[in-house]
Amino acid sequence: MPSLHVMSANLQQGKPSRRPRPGTDKVTWQRESISKAIRLITAAGPELLALQEVKVTTAGGDLYAPLLAAGNYHEAIFAPTKNERGRLRATKKGEARGVGTALLSVYPIGAREVINLPVHQQETWLKTLRTNIGIGEIPRVAILAEIKVAPGHSVVVAATHLTYTYRLNVTQLRTVTGALAGFAQRYGLEKAPRLIIGDLNIRGCEVPLAATGFEAAAEALTYPSDEPESQIDHILGTGVEVRAAENLFLPLSDHRALRATAVWK
Repeated sequence: MPSLHVMSANLQQGKPSRRPRPGTDKVTWQRESISKAIRLITAAGPELLALQEVKVTTAGGDLYAPLLAAGNYHEAIFAPTKNERGRLRATKKGEARGVGTALLSVYPIGAREVINLPVHQQETWLKTLRTNIGIGEIPRVAILAEIKVAPGHSVVVAATHLTYTYRLNVTQLRTVTGALAGFAQRYGLEKAPRLIIGDLNIRGCEVPLAATGFEAAAEALTYPSDEPESQIDHILGTGVEVRAAENLFLPLSDHRALRATAVWK
C-alpha cells in the first residue's frame, strides 16, 4: 500500500533555538543555525513538509528557497499570514514573501485552496478591525491540497497553524476539518485519506482527535524544544495508519519538528 513520510515544523521565523556560542555574532549564528536546520530536515527526508512561521528571508539569510531546493520539493504552496491580498496573490502565482504557512511536496499537488480561519469566538466589526490592523489575535489560515502520491492514490491534506487561545483553537480545528471535507467533496476525493498537519497549539492528541473525528495521530513530545514536556504539533489522519512517529530537534525554533509515516489502510 502507498505510504507518505510527513513532517511538521514551526520554524519561529528562523530564530535560533539556543544562544550564540561565545565570540559569534547573532547574524552569523542565525546563518549557521538555518544551514544546520535545512541539513537536518532534508536528511530526515520528508516527502510532505508543513511549515509554520516560515520567514522567507531572515537577517541570517534566505530560509525558504534553500529548503525547497535542498529537499527537492517540486511543488509548494506558501500562504502569507498577515496580508490577505498578498496571500491571494501569492497562492495564485506561487510567490513567497514575508512570513507564512507553507506546504512542500515532492509529489504533484492537484487541487489547492487557502482558507481564512475564525479569529474570535464571536466575531464583531471591532474585533475584525483589530485583527486587520495587527492588534490582538493574528490572522490564521489553512492550506488545503490534493497530494498525488501515486496513480490512483491521492491524499487530501490541510496544513495550518492555529491560535494559542484555548477553545478558539478547537473551533479553528473544527473549521479546518469541515473545510477539508468540503474540499474533498468538491474535487471528487471523498474516498481519499485525509491528513491535518501543523502547530495546533492544543496539548496532547485526545482533544484534536475528538474535534476532528480522525482516528490516527502521531504521538511525540514537541514543546519546548530543549526538553519537551508536551505535544502541541500534530499529524492527524483518517483512512491511514500513522507509524514511526518521533520528534526532531532543530537548531531553529522553540518547537521540535514532528515526523511520521502515513500508510494507506
